[in-house]
Amino acid sequence: MRIGFKHKDLCDAGRGVGLNIAWESIYAVHALATSISVQGMINIIWALVDLVIVYTFFRFGRSELPEFVTGPMFIAWGALVFISSYIVQWMFIVQFGWNAAARL
Repeated sequence: MRIGFKHKDLCDAGRGVGLNIAWESIYAVHALATSISVQGMINIIWALVDLVIVYTFFRFGRSELPEFVTGPMFIAWGALVFISSYIVQWMFIVQFGWNAAARL
């Protein structure tokens, strides 16, 4: 994260960031809605840290792509990556349940 700001660089692949923020935020909200645990607090903290990484993705990620990729095109692609990441995470939860999906 610090390196991303220092080098004005994406420093992580969009898919990885998308799946990570989806997992952390879904389980953080689940912890807030059910019962707060140590793991739930850790998920909340990591979800907040991941938001900074998402910011660097949208702030600096466009510069790593070819020139024909416009700003709006990059934002649309990024939104699609994050939306699909949330869909994948929810599909795991629906298929396996909260506890088993967290272990996969």
